[in-house]
Amino acid sequence: MIGIIFFGIILLYLVFGFFLYGYIRGWGPSRRKALIITLVLMIGAPFGDVIPGKLYLAYVCQKEGGIRINSRANVSGYLALDDYSFGCGGGCIQMLRSWNEAGKPMFIEVFVEYPREHNFVDEPGYYRFELVKRASGVCALHDALARKYSIRFSHYVVPDGYCVSSKRLSEISAHYSVEARARDRHVSDLFGVVADHSYIRKIASGEVIASATRVTHLGGWLRRSISKAIAVGKPSQCPRDMTYALGSRLMEMVFE
Repeated sequence: MIGIIFFGIILLYLVFGFFLYGYIRGWGPSRRKALIITLVLMIGAPFGDVIPGKLYLAYVCQKEGGIRINSRANVSGYLALDDYSFGCGGGCIQMLRSWNEAGKPMFIEVFVEYPREHNFVDEPGYYRFELVKRASGVCALHDALARKYSIRFSHYVVPDGYCVSSKRLSEISAHYSVEARARDRHVSDLFGVVADHSYIRKIASGEVIASATRVTHLGGWLRRSISKAIAVGKPSQCPRDMTYALGSRLMEMVFE
């Protein structure tokens, strides 16, 4: 179906080009000049901003892209500032599992604004989530929710002998916060260049001890318009080696 739509669009565009050529010929230029003008307009209008956009991507990447580490920290957990509004869902459990597999288990503290029971939370507030070894009474909440929401929990991969622990906090105990992805859509609306930033800060002072920036060129205006309706391939990104979550990679490098 998508192929038929594209074929139809291309056909209509060629028909438009034929009439445009005839219109330009009416001005008086030779066939060759009229053809050149038509091709320039037909190609330049939809794709003329692609090369400037990629050049601007390279400029912004050189200036801001990549990872910057000012200092490292020996921590047992951190305050997460992104994507935890409902509690500890699939992404949270994946992070807890990743830390456990890396041999340096971490707790994640978050402020839950819109609690959901199946995410281990029943009321707003600060919570600490940990992946803990099974023991008497420790996994009661996890197991109860797993039975009640069996389909949802079937997608959560928890290592054997472990469960997710949830604890309501009166105040946070973490000394560092992680903002895993904050998209800046104002790098360049003209060229379709956006940037994703991740930060690790000292909570007490607000000092940024590490940051990561990935710059993305979303394509020319035509691609950006089409991509709102259908998928049209991957956009260009820089640095190219930053192929997975910025926050995860930054934490792996900073937290000891």
